[in-house]
Amino acid sequence: METVEEMDADVLERLRRDRVLRRSYAAALRRMLRLATPGALVLLPIGVVALLCVIPLAGDALVVVDGRPELVGAPPVPLLVWGAAVLVAWTAGQMVVFPATVVLAAGVLTGRPVSVAAAMRAAARRLPATLVLVGMAVVVLVTILAAGLGMLAMKDDAFPSIVVMAVLALLAAPAVLAVPAVVLEGRSAVRGIGRAYRLAAQRFSETTLTLMIGGWGVPVLASWAADAAIPSIPGPAMPILLGLAASVLGLVVTPLQAAVSTGLFLNLMARRWNEEADAEITHVLRALPAAPQRPLRYAPALAAALLPGLLYGATVLVNPLGWPEVRETVVTRSWRPGLVDDGRVRPHMGGLRSEVLWGLHAGPGSRVAVLIHDLDAPALLTCADLACEKPTYEYADPDAGTFLAHATAGTGLGDGRLAMTLWRRIGAQEPPSAQLELLICDARGCAPASEGTGLVRLADFNLYDALMALAPRPGGGLVLATAEQEPAPEGEDSDRHLISLVLCPDLTCARPSAKEIARIGTHGGSRWLNAFTVDVRPDGRPVVALLNGATGALDVLSCEDPACDRLRTAQPVAPGPERDSDLIDRRPGLTMVVRADGRPLIAYRDVDDAVRLLDCLTWDCTRTEAAALGGAVGQLAAPALVLDRSGRALVAFHDRARDRIMLATCAGVLCVSTPVSRTRDDTLTRLAITLDPRGRPMIAWGDGTGDLHEGDWQLMLATVLRPCRCTLPRPHPSQPTASAAPTPSQPPASAAPN
Repeated sequence: METVEEMDADVLERLRRDRVLRRSYAAALRRMLRLATPGALVLLPIGVVALLCVIPLAGDALVVVDGRPELVGAPPVPLLVWGAAVLVAWTAGQMVVFPATVVLAAGVLTGRPVSVAAAMRAAARRLPATLVLVGMAVVVLVTILAAGLGMLAMKDDAFPSIVVMAVLALLAAPAVLAVPAVVLEGRSAVRGIGRAYRLAAQRFSETTLTLMIGGWGVPVLASWAADAAIPSIPGPAMPILLGLAASVLGLVVTPLQAAVSTGLFLNLMARRWNEEADAEITHVLRALPAAPQRPLRYAPALAAALLPGLLYGATVLVNPLGWPEVRETVVTRSWRPGLVDDGRVRPHMGGLRSEVLWGLHAGPGSRVAVLIHDLDAPALLTCADLACEKPTYEYADPDAGTFLAHATAGTGLGDGRLAMTLWRRIGAQEPPSAQLELLICDARGCAPASEGTGLVRLADFNLYDALMALAPRPGGGLVLATAEQEPAPEGEDSDRHLISLVLCPDLTCARPSAKEIARIGTHGGSRWLNAFTVDVRPDGRPVVALLNGATGALDVLSCEDPACDRLRTAQPVAPGPERDSDLIDRRPGLTMVVRADGRPLIAYRDVDDAVRLLDCLTWDCTRTEAAALGGAVGQLAAPALVLDRSGRALVAFHDRARDRIMLATCAGVLCVSTPVSRTRDDTLTRLAITLDPRGRPMIAWGDGTGDLHEGDWQLMLATVLRPCRCTLPRPHPSQPTASAAPTPSQPPASAAPN
């Protein structure tokens, strides 16, 4: 039988060997269930209670995105308070768990098995010193962050700040060895830190590298690999696998960190090769709590460890609380501004993100088309599937430089193609003359609908000379609506717009017919894009809506016949005090759809930054009901509107106050709004919405990734797989039916244009 001295000598020989990281990890993995027991006893209950309480506190900010619950927008204040309380509780738990795991790891590494109960009692006895270590760690962390933020403030560059914080973190890494010094040797916190740095000074770079790789590098890499690999697994297994991975990593990380720091601490002590070091090692070995080790029941222990992950996965999969479920894609994930493919610069964006998105259209099958525009030229992105992870793109200009870059109008066609208008330069004079031409776009690109046919011609082209809106006509053809400023005497500003229609009998638009239908006072506010829109009723009668950005007035022009020989006008929203329309945050936004019974439904952003829905109770909007969807959300973009298959309105809008995209589902003006995705605080974009082939809403927007004026952006696409399980109230009894619309055999009384 070996004597105690012989056993100590054998342990000393093993501790002096190199490859501390490999030996520590191997020992920890062999005894992982025992080393993970303190964490399971203390931290798992804290985690379970925290998750159970998060559900009611998160309110409507919780959304299942790609199979994972996420907080959308700014978290509610009660949730922040609860998060701080959980952090404090977790830190207090770690003050017992980590030292206890260090004691267990010392027993595993030296062949002196220690029971879990004895290890936790030993950790509890050293709790005052551990508390001081935690306080000092907080001070060090705050110092590192302050130094990084200070460097960022001085240099206005993230790289020097990261370098400073990384260097300080490397210098602070050996302080982790103070925990074994406090727990295994019984030192005070201050003396434990001194002990840690004296030992680390023998091989400082090797010690720091071992701690950083073993304590943080490998766990972070494992977490990143699981997070990257598991979401790509299709089917219902993905949430369960994510939950299991989170449970396993949560229990494994602390034992691995404790094993590395303990193994390195003992190795540095044994490397000194003197009698004092041998005596210190022997003291540590004999000070380990000698208590009978009870055998662990591995099956119940493993089940208990994996139960939280299984419950998490099952909850997300079944979704008993009715969270909205969303599939989200960063369409331009691999794009960078200025990169070139086949000699072409990829579509990018200029200073204002609102210029980037024109429309989103789902074609037959699973094809999705996104029409975007930058300061160079419009482009058509085509997605082969609904996820749209690898889009292809074609510039709308078939011959580079033929068309002027300025945006005009676009719309989707029933067969999956898109129609858009662009200005063709005429002659070489400056400023240029231009004529507006129609292009038809598909996955292969865009081509002129008919050669040489101009819808509108301007002798002195200017971007703001006319607002354009385009809509398809039932049975084929298109209608183009324009709003041009009425000429004014020299030195004066015009406060009226000429509203005209260009009617195309078919998609070639080779024989367009144009007519002026009205003059509308605007006070300068309607110059802003997306303040003007057109749609066509099922019987072919156009309807035009114009929103005034200066006064908030909303005008609706309803044609009484398909040729618009007779017109009826209404002003559902009266003008208010004139605002400064030059401010970008006063830019109005307007979108409109016409229902099957001919009554328009309008969503708009008013001059007070509120998103509103206007329901026309009559075909000409002389009687309306209105509702605020999001209150004063402080958004900078127009809402997007589409009708679902049951005829309900789906309105997407940007809640800038909480940095999230919202989807309102409305029956008449009775609406329920739910969050869909979070956004960056510098998002400045139009929204587009459509229905996929299964009738689910798809929302696209341009999101910020950095400096607003540097052109950094990413195109986001979110498909709402399952909206919230909210029940809309029944419509008001006075809700009109289809009989409110006039029939072709009984047209309404005519009204002269303004």
